[in-house]
Amino acid sequence: PKTKNQKPRTKNQEPKTKSPAYIIYTSGSTGSPKGVVIRHENAVNTLLAINRHLKISGEDTVYSVSSMSFDMSVPDYFLTLMTGATLILANEKTKKDGFALRASLEHFQPSHMQATPTTWQILMLSGWRGDKGLTAVAGGEALPKDLAAKMASGCKKVFNGYGPTETTVYATYQDVTKEHLANCPGEFVSIGSPIANTQMHILDQNGHFTPIGIAGELHISGNGVSSGYLNRTDLTNEKFISAKPGNSIAQKIHSKLYKTGDLARFLPTGEIEFLGRIDNQVKIRGFRIELGEIEEVMKQHPSVDQAVVNVFRDATDSLQLAGYVVWQQEIDHEEIKLFLKGKLPGYMVPSIFIKMAALPMNTSLKVDRKSLPKPDLSKLSNAQKVEPSTRGEVLLSGIWKELLGVSEVSVQDDFFELGGHSLAAVQMMARIKEATGKKLPLTTLFQHSTIKKLAGQLNGYNKTFQNAPTKNGQQPPPACTSLICIRKGGDKTPLYLVHGGGLHVLFYQNLVKHLDEDQPIYALQAKGLNDGEEPLETIEAMAAHYIQEIQMQNPEGPYCLAGYSLGGLIAWEMAAQLQADKREVPLLALFDAVAKYEWAGNGNGGSLKKKFKKFGYNMSLLLKDPAKAIEYKTSVLKMHFQHMKGKLTMAYRNNQTNKIEEGYIPYGKKVYDKSLQAYDKYLLKPLQIHVDLFKAKEQMFYLHDPINYGWDQFALHGLTIHQIEGNHLTLFDEPHGQQVAEALKRRLLEIGELEIGN
Repeated sequence: PKTKNQKPRTKNQEPKTKSPAYIIYTSGSTGSPKGVVIRHENAVNTLLAINRHLKISGEDTVYSVSSMSFDMSVPDYFLTLMTGATLILANEKTKKDGFALRASLEHFQPSHMQATPTTWQILMLSGWRGDKGLTAVAGGEALPKDLAAKMASGCKKVFNGYGPTETTVYATYQDVTKEHLANCPGEFVSIGSPIANTQMHILDQNGHFTPIGIAGELHISGNGVSSGYLNRTDLTNEKFISAKPGNSIAQKIHSKLYKTGDLARFLPTGEIEFLGRIDNQVKIRGFRIELGEIEEVMKQHPSVDQAVVNVFRDATDSLQLAGYVVWQQEIDHEEIKLFLKGKLPGYMVPSIFIKMAALPMNTSLKVDRKSLPKPDLSKLSNAQKVEPSTRGEVLLSGIWKELLGVSEVSVQDDFFELGGHSLAAVQMMARIKEATGKKLPLTTLFQHSTIKKLAGQLNGYNKTFQNAPTKNGQQPPPACTSLICIRKGGDKTPLYLVHGGGLHVLFYQNLVKHLDEDQPIYALQAKGLNDGEEPLETIEAMAAHYIQEIQMQNPEGPYCLAGYSLGGLIAWEMAAQLQADKREVPLLALFDAVAKYEWAGNGNGGSLKKKFKKFGYNMSLLLKDPAKAIEYKTSVLKMHFQHMKGKLTMAYRNNQTNKIEEGYIPYGKKVYDKSLQAYDKYLLKPLQIHVDLFKAKEQMFYLHDPINYGWDQFALHGLTIHQIEGNHLTLFDEPHGQQVAEALKRRLLEIGELEIGN
């Protein structure tokens, strides 16, 4: 209803069907991504058309695993809004962990979910066998028939969708049944028939329609076809054929067509079979990648003379990228990887690089990709060769060789540096459980990514002190519940990393790998994450508990402390308690942690004033960079929503055995609630200490003191600020994690020199 002061909407303010609804950027062969402009009429047509198949209503629950930057998220977000259905958003860690995703699905039991075939495969490998109440949609890449058969046998309904971003998410839909699978001639499910108001045309090189069974390039027309590319008239004219004089194909069809670059053919059933790409575009784990874009970025490196990128299948039958390089001056492969990670998303960085004296050329003087040598994955290992010496190491060595396609491995090899990825990780954990009966959370691999470290988890090394008397008959000290040893050895002062608001410590992995090898490192995760533990209720109690555990390992000190976000306050309180006990704390590093004073003692007037300032700051962020601001705020809201609504659980019910089993989600609602309560009750007091504040350059939330974060009022021995690229959520992502590590290493080195001088 209109209020008294509300002006009536004018005609020009009415949303128009031909107005842009959103823009999604896709990979571009020239090194520059291209923005696809989708109109309101495009999106509405697709949503209404696919819901003829899905039949989503207000009684349904849709589970979303798609990123906002991936167009498969459009049906998740907007079909639920249009129909009144409930939308559940999976968090980033759940999306990447098949076991956690399985537990979450079995907990929520949604009625609909769409995902790439890779995600469905990871779910199957994690022990998920379907849900008779679930309608499952596969899209984004070709759907293997064997996977489709497993999905169809376990789910209520299964659909296979196909469509480029340029034609608004989906252009065809296929109901996958046993009868349909029996009629599919290839190894993949056919992409089916056009959705409503969409037409598919398969043309040969001369622009003539191909007969049934004959392959040609797939063209799409109809209401889903985009306006084209933002500010790219030349590329729009090349890919979108208008019904103008000279464009005979479009004139025959009386409509604009989009040239997909996909090879396809009509089957006798009238359905369409997808046969692959005509150009150098590939899809890997749902991401559309122009190989030319990666090549152009590689050539920007001063040591690269020529570069080409190709795809290959690893031992898990997953697509991987390989870079072939002619060097001006040969450099370390890690250097070129780091260079690419600074300019491209991680999924576009090749897993291996091959040195070439020259690139093979065909008679047209173009690179002959078929003649490029097959990557030798055994060369991925840079570790010193150490043979396995325990049963666990022998077991893992055999699994790694098979899964990663390498002939030799060292127990010091890193899983991810050997080309390991999420699909291989899930398969590995499944093999470990099959061989040993031991279930390891997928997150274990981030903390213990070498064979030696992971074998330690298998052999139960962390349980050595449980109920076993020592040789002299005395009971050993109790096992730690929060202290995690990341790296032993070395004579430097140990570094202790305190968890953030996420309560676990996995995010520190990019920081840790760039610190010195002889730097002892320990991490502290929240108490209450393990079965049978009760969470702590105050910051003071958390600090005391963590100090008790680190003093079991290091009774006298000194203690270098660091904490991220909430962990910064806990590290501060740990420093206060250690100093009160006359212990030395030479380093207190706070990673984007804010002093709590601005929330305390302001009264209602101060609170209202802060709300206005916060609103104004958020509006300025939105105007400055709307895409980045929306992405950040959405991520934060997702996390808060999942925590507060109890969306995460430490257990799930196995539908096959009807037993409660361990969930692979790294924290629970109870621990999170207690942490919030502890934060609210904590009173920050000044301390005779120096603080190193590591600040994210992109400030995405309102701060009363954006310069010092308020710490200058409490750190009585001074404050040193280190500016780090990224924002609060990406502070430890590559390459920012390396930047944090380099600054932290310098401070640890200074501390070491001071200790030697004393």
